[in-house]
Amino acid sequence: MKNNHFILVIFSIIMGAFMTSCDDQKMADPFAGIDVQKGVQEYPYSTTEFLNLAKMTTDRLHPLNSTETKHWKNIWFQGYIVGCYDAAVENPIQLDAPYTTNSTLLIAETPNETESTKMVLVSINIPYWQTLLGLQATNGASKNRLVKFCGDVLAAGTEQYTPIAELANLKGFFDIQDNEGFMINANPYFSESFSVAIGSTQSNFHDRHAVTSKASWKSVVANKSAIGTTTSAYAPDSLTTPPTTDESWLVSKAISIPVCDYATLSFKAKPGYWSPLNPAEESFNPSDELTFYVAELTAEEVSAGTFLDPLVVANRFTKIELTNYPTGAAETTMVKDFTSYVGKHIQIAFKYKSVIWYKFGGKVYPQSWNISTVEIK
Repeated sequence: MKNNHFILVIFSIIMGAFMTSCDDQKMADPFAGIDVQKGVQEYPYSTTEFLNLAKMTTDRLHPLNSTETKHWKNIWFQGYIVGCYDAAVENPIQLDAPYTTNSTLLIAETPNETESTKMVLVSINIPYWQTLLGLQATNGASKNRLVKFCGDVLAAGTEQYTPIAELANLKGFFDIQDNEGFMINANPYFSESFSVAIGSTQSNFHDRHAVTSKASWKSVVANKSAIGTTTSAYAPDSLTTPPTTDESWLVSKAISIPVCDYATLSFKAKPGYWSPLNPAEESFNPSDELTFYVAELTAEEVSAGTFLDPLVVANRFTKIELTNYPTGAAETTMVKDFTSYVGKHIQIAFKYKSVIWYKFGGKVYPQSWNISTVEIK
């Protein structure tokens, strides 16, 4: 009995120490310092609170549980414009004018912040938006301006701006001093999710490629051999050597954009990014493989149901330069100002050209591209 009593005493001491240790190291409340009633336009989060929310994410727009999405999507926050971010230059964080960009703003709690980990990146990449809000970032006119924004929370490193937390899916913004700004149109004039077979009567797009081409555009929902949501993929009969050129077009049917203040095109792009056949000699440049075109149609052509085929009337399609191409295999949302097409009838087209090929199992294949969630609004 004495031995049993001794064992019980030792066990109690150990458990007491363990419980004390656990009590001393309580789990931090992830919402500590964050008022869950905030985040609306009249009562926005501060930049610091936005950053606290961003630190709680493990993946882009990934809430802790299904009841807490209000902390992550459609939230308002406010802060001072402290500079701009340009990923294309050697020193991307620019705190002093003149800046090399006027579209990617850095927002901080205080107007003189210099530490990037205390900043949020917000993209205002449509000239109409910039003019309306007066964000002439390149000459520094917007420096120290207090602005509030609405959108979704992204943790640092979840898109292309690796060291900085980001506001995604911008939905609205207001200059607090002048009380000027607006809510972005949420209803697209045109959208395509590629849930049906490309080229079907329900699809807004057609695949156009030469008979000899090994690349074609497919919907992964409607075609099991497609790689990704919508992809320019190799055909089942792969090649022993790559051809001189191999290209295919993903071309929309006629799109009519109504008369409005502005219009934007957005889509998600993701390259396959395989290792090239000759890595010492070849490098993958996504802007060489994926290019974008627009063709304008007359009202009479639209009424007649005309479809312009770039393989037949290439001169009707004008190349439109894109920026913010994805790096590596990361999916990137690309946005283009379409205000110049307001009130017009157009077709849009993605052109894929297989520049880099990779080898697998003694055969060679073109790289793949995923294009999804195409919207004009």
